[in-house]
Amino acid sequence: MEDLSADIAELRELLAAAKRPNVQNYITSRISILEKQLQERSAAATAAATTQSVPAPLQTTAAPRTTEVFTPISNYAWDQQGKNVKIYISLNGVSGLTKDNVQVEFGNKSLDAKIRAPDGRNYRLAIKNLCKAVIPTDSTYRVKSDGMSITLRKKEETHWDNIHEKESKLKDTLPKDEDPSAGIMNLMKNLYDEGDDEMKRMIAKSWTEAREKKGDLPL
Repeated sequence: MEDLSADIAELRELLAAAKRPNVQNYITSRISILEKQLQERSAAATAAATTQSVPAPLQTTAAPRTTEVFTPISNYAWDQQGKNVKIYISLNGVSGLTKDNVQVEFGNKSLDAKIRAPDGRNYRLAIKNLCKAVIPTDSTYRVKSDGMSITLRKKEETHWDNIHEKESKLKDTLPKDEDPSAGIMNLMKNLYDEGDDEMKRMIAKSWTEAREKKGDLPL
């Protein structure tokens, strides 16, 4: 299930970078499918854990442990000043957070923030490849009632174009004379060729809707 959560997080990052409506529609549809699969697997794991009986007539057994499911945090703001990069997270409908509800791990080029809200909902912001290196020991965070702020200490005082490394390198991976959105369109075409029937239906629907709106997108 952690792999599914990671896939969802990656797709949300792609969604944030996507510019064309059909690309956004496809990625959103794919996220919905993976979230449904994640919920089904979590429910199955919970059901299996609660129905399984462990013979222990003379001992008290611990309650069955279930895998935590985190909702990826895709909506956040960030800015930078000097050697600091700040990330601001606000969670709608959440209140009463304290430091006991938050766990943050800093890497040389990574960030993993987990929030376990008092109401039982879990949230996570995981960035595997930050734009540039940071100093983990000098990076900090502050918790407020409905969210948190994270301060990343830059290893070098240089400007960050994006919070993610792959976003800043996207233009460099494309030919100079190629439309920046062409790479994403080619990726969608490959996914269509290799995908199952459900995926193909969703991609075809997204392309059809885009063609009806603009009339200039190839199938």
